[in-house]
Amino acid sequence: MPTCKLVEDGEQFRPEITEEPGGFRGVRHGWVDTGDITAALLSAAGAPRRGDSWDTLAPNLIVQRRTATLWSGNLCLMRFEYATPGLGGGVLEYPAAIGKPISVAAPSVSSVTAKKFIDASPGQAPIAQGQGVPREVGLMDERVKVAYAMSNLSAVPWSRIRRLHTTNAVNKDNVVLPNYFGSGYAKAAEASTLRYRLVEFELQADLFVVTHVMASADVLGHWVTYQELDQDGNPVADVSGPIYPEENFAGLW
Repeated sequence: MPTCKLVEDGEQFRPEITEEPGGFRGVRHGWVDTGDITAALLSAAGAPRRGDSWDTLAPNLIVQRRTATLWSGNLCLMRFEYATPGLGGGVLEYPAAIGKPISVAAPSVSSVTAKKFIDASPGQAPIAQGQGVPREVGLMDERVKVAYAMSNLSAVPWSRIRRLHTTNAVNKDNVVLPNYFGSGYAKAAEASTLRYRLVEFELQADLFVVTHVMASADVLGHWVTYQELDQDGNPVADVSGPIYPEENFAGLW
């Protein structure tokens, strides 16, 4: 296996960091003891991988691009380009790295039909004879991205993902969302506040990336509420209750 030795000093290829209006960029180089650029790029020991941090002082400055160039017969030069997430692209486009899951929030807005006032008493007549009026609602998804090696797809929890995706279950226990927005912060989510909405799969070079998408809300936000009617069709009471099963989310990332 070829080995990469990072350039730390010298007249050429020294590391550098640049501060820009939208964040930071960095560049490092390394020498790899092989004349095979494919081997250098894919298997060189000691070479930073996509998603790796610059150092502990800059954990959010991460590798986004790697280039291998043949320098001589048995020597390759590798270039590692770092950037803070969101610089030159959307904040959700984080590079994935094996063993380094990352999570982000994705807010959105939708509309529902409101059929009662928020302070309506039980049995109060609905708005507009039951037709209701449009009401804007804010939505929040939590997205956790996990990377796997293409050679190790058996590590993906396929059966659990299928069950969660098809049942839209809520989290039975407390959950920690890792490395929130690439900051290293582990965001806690209480039981019954996340509902599994869907899963996304994508290929990134030699990685298979799984993104778990979960709706975030207060406990009652995942319940359904309706008005119970008497035999004449008049509202008599509001009824609320859960409609999604509970599942354990532990081990998904």
